[in-house]
Amino acid sequence: EKQNEDSNNLKKIYTESKSESVISNGSSGNIYSVITTQNRTEKPEISVTKDISSASTMINYELNPTKMSISKIIQDMSDHKDNVEVQKFGCRSLKCLATQSVTNKRKIMLRGGVPVIVSVIENHPNDLALAALAFSTLCSLTSHDSSNKHEISKTHLIQYVLSTMKHFADNEAIQKEGCETLFNLTFAPTHLFKLKSATTTTIDPRAILADASRSFPGSCRNISSVTLKRLSPNENDIIEMIQSVDSDLEDVTLIMSNYLESPTIQDMACVKLDILSKIPNSDSNDDAVAASLILPPLFAAMKEYKDRASLQLLACSILNNLYQNEYDSRENINMNAILTSEAIDLVVDAMERFKSDSIVQEKGRAFLCFLLKCTDASTVALIRQKLQVKVDCGSCLQ
Repeated sequence: EKQNEDSNNLKKIYTESKSESVISNGSSGNIYSVITTQNRTEKPEISVTKDISSASTMINYELNPTKMSISKIIQDMSDHKDNVEVQKFGCRSLKCLATQSVTNKRKIMLRGGVPVIVSVIENHPNDLALAALAFSTLCSLTSHDSSNKHEISKTHLIQYVLSTMKHFADNEAIQKEGCETLFNLTFAPTHLFKLKSATTTTIDPRAILADASRSFPGSCRNISSVTLKRLSPNENDIIEMIQSVDSDLEDVTLIMSNYLESPTIQDMACVKLDILSKIPNSDSNDDAVAASLILPPLFAAMKEYKDRASLQLLACSILNNLYQNEYDSRENINMNAILTSEAIDLVVDAMERFKSDSIVQEKGRAFLCFLLKCTDASTVALIRQKLQVKVDCGSCLQ
């Protein structure tokens, strides 16, 4: 019924005129030429060409809402910012495409869809139905996992969701959609910590969720309550995040940095990093990026829990994995971050503390032996000096 109503509205663009118009289809597509014999009833500042262009755009959306290219939809919405019907059809089409696949969500964000959708809300603040539709389209770009987290972060999508909920605090549709979106975002560590840190800014997600729960208990109370609980995760919640198949190096290292006080979380994070660091990257530059993500929190954990054998042996194994990947991809060593006195000191210190632990000795020796075999003379001399002073590791020195 809604589509029929929209279709009837479109027809008025052609029929509500006192003039006789001739509309012809050109061979190259929908090309409209208008011959006006009498004065039109439209306001003089609105051009006939622009009206018909908008109409053509809306007809295309109505006939083929999911066959239009993402770039074309975004461009049409940008070109017809003041036309409510074009914005409406554009938002519906983008939302339909976004719900089809994670790839479409990414394409919409990469091609500038977020600021265009946000501009719909900004340009039509008094049209609550359109604002709710645009906001729903914006929310459809999120997922119940870590998908597209980099694109979501770069486009400031979370901030737009929070600010829209704050501005339309009396709109139940927007509040309900926003609460559900914030709930989904809490399942990705990157978004969770961004939301937690947002409590120190002018837009506090906890306050927004609480307001939504009070204003609309029927539709928002339950989802707000669960989301608020997820914004204060316990140790088991964090471990579940680490163990999730969706968690990657960035997620795990972010958790390590934020929960250094928990030895259990650090242990579980090291288990996951040991698995992830065994997977070589096709691009050697990715290995360097992986090392830059892993080393700071790993070194911090090794220093904080020097007497924890489980963590130390995993850390030595992770270092060896990173170094092996770099050597395999470059056929030479070029990871200065690992070739630091700090890294060598930490491994040697672990070997000294756990002399009777065969696994710690094995993992530490594997890393140091690899360094001795594959690095330059100065690093070899540094390792020899430290080993001779602290640890009797004859096979390694030989």
